[in-house]
Amino acid sequence: KRVRFYGKHEISNSEFELPNVIEAIKSNDLQQQLHGAIGLRKILTLKNPPIQAVIDANILPRLIEFLNGNADFQVFPYSACNFSFLEEAAWIFTNLANGTNENVASIVESGTIPLLIRILDTENTEAVDNVREQDLEDYKSSIFSQESMGIGNISATSHEFRDKILENGGLESILKVLKTSIDQKIRKSCIWVVTNFCRGKPTLPFERVRPAISLLIQLLKEETDPDSLTDTLWMLTYYPGIQILIKANQLALDLLEEFDEKETIEVFLKHINSERVVIQVPSLRCLRLIAEKNESKAKV
Repeated sequence: KRVRFYGKHEISNSEFELPNVIEAIKSNDLQQQLHGAIGLRKILTLKNPPIQAVIDANILPRLIEFLNGNADFQVFPYSACNFSFLEEAAWIFTNLANGTNENVASIVESGTIPLLIRILDTENTEAVDNVREQDLEDYKSSIFSQESMGIGNISATSHEFRDKILENGGLESILKVLKTSIDQKIRKSCIWVVTNFCRGKPTLPFERVRPAISLLIQLLKEETDPDSLTDTLWMLTYYPGIQILIKANQLALDLLEEFDEKETIEVFLKHINSERVVIQVPSLRCLRLIAEKNESKAKV
């Protein structure tokens, strides 16, 4: 799982103490609600955050309102209110989902999963209809990266939560964003989430994750972020379904026929020259697994 941190993780102002923050979020004043959301976000980025205390405070429904756009956003201009509420709520849920299985279960029961996926759906105009055109890219970068990390944390908690996300179309929404976004922040978060889906146990059937694996292999040709490369290459190396199919002499044929054979192998060769060992090693393993069962590809 991943936590989104805030600055130096220092909060000295008493107004950002948990009881005061909760009171502000529960208030009927929009300014106080936003101030409380900011305070809660800061509290949850500290070491050993009080996640269960936040859940016990019964403020998840109000946080869902922030994500769902139910507040009276006409009180403030978009840049000061709507965007801020969405950003703070997304950040809060990302860090709440970094808690225990019981913590995450409470979040899931609140109805968070369908809403997170809806916001990620770039074709859903309801998720962005309050955003000025010139601010849309900033909106996507901040909100989409947070939403994807939240989904990733939930899916990493248990296979039941992962499967619930899949049932709601979460993988398809993530892949759609990954295909269309050029924002490195968004791509990095989405790649991490996709590799989480593929790495989780029990292993998903290969055909279920095949579109994701195919896209990740395509992205290897152009991706430069070291963390994204590391996540992708190690996933390709250790996904059990891949190893089984390669040993059966099937996956290498399937994937290499889908793309240009020489070009695909050259992608792995390129990453062998990386300065990072965490990128070199899985690249070598991918080539070895293919070469062991495909003599003709080894000659390439």
